[in-house]
Amino acid sequence: DIAISSCGHPAFKAMGATTGYSYINGVVIFIIGMFNGAQWINQIVPQIAGVGLLMWIGIAVTANAFEVEKSHMSAVAFGLLPALASWCLQHVEAVISACSSFLDTSGMVKLPFDQIVEILEKNGIRIYGLISLSNGYLLSSIFLASTLVHIIEREFSSAALWMFLASFLSFIGAVHSFEVTHGGAITSYGFPAHGKDEYPLQYAVTYFLSGILMLMFQLRESDATWFELLRMMRSEAPKFDQIGQIRMKAQASSFDDEDTGSPKSETSRLIDDSASLSYLATENA
Repeated sequence: DIAISSCGHPAFKAMGATTGYSYINGVVIFIIGMFNGAQWINQIVPQIAGVGLLMWIGIAVTANAFEVEKSHMSAVAFGLLPALASWCLQHVEAVISACSSFLDTSGMVKLPFDQIVEILEKNGIRIYGLISLSNGYLLSSIFLASTLVHIIEREFSSAALWMFLASFLSFIGAVHSFEVTHGGAITSYGFPAHGKDEYPLQYAVTYFLSGILMLMFQLRESDATWFELLRMMRSEAPKFDQIGQIRMKAQASSFDDEDTGSPKSETSRLIDDSASLSYLATENA
């Protein structure tokens, strides 16, 4: 019910549902939870009947995710990668569990999960990378997609903050941290987290350096006007020199009569300045 009320909200809103719909869902879920009604529902309604509903929710959520600006669609696709890694890992674990047992002369033998993963790694199937990306995939999807959105919008300081947050989450093992045991892959927490081959620390350092790079981009972006000004001054330097010479000539002739020392009027000075500006405009044209 929670998934239907939240994930399917845009669809129900399009059908005319208002805020009362959310309140009704909250009341119904509260009653079911208080009286342990989930067991009764499972006994009455077969679980297979909910598969179609879950498929509809998945399709609706995916469609809603891409209802963004065209430039942000790449960020949405990027954010789906950790979730896809988690989905693939579930199938890999199911296959390993189904195929790890075999009949030997001494009876049924079951190979440990870590040994099978090691064999797959040696044959070029990067299970460790799949496990690290899938652990904490919800958080990874959020900060990866958000970072790319801010990069697209050239908001590098905000992208740096997301990278620093990702670095901290990796450092404590909230994402990318795991240990491979005989029974399967488990999450490893710590401060710092020490997972398989120090994967969480590797990710933490990578995210931190990416944040530093984003700050450098932001610094370059904020100083762009100064770079443009310096470039313009270099390219326009000869013309400014010529205007300076004109002004020097105008100042040299600022006295009409050297004997009397009577200065030119303000109007004459304005005429000289206008001549200088006209010369610059002619040269730029």
